[in-house]
Amino acid sequence: VLGIPAGSSAEDVHRSYRELVKVWHPDHNRQRAEEAEKRFIELQEAYAEL
Repeated sequence: VLGIPAGSSAEDVHRSYRELVKVWHPDHNRQRAEEAEKRFIELQEAYAEL
């Protein structure tokens, strides 16, 4: 989901998360609001697991 290889550093995980959240935040994707909301939630869940 975060698009990083296994064993990535915490800094790499955080950086990838922040970049993807900016891309998929529902407020920034009004044209594809449903897809954006789904991806945003997936990102949050994946980050919480790590």
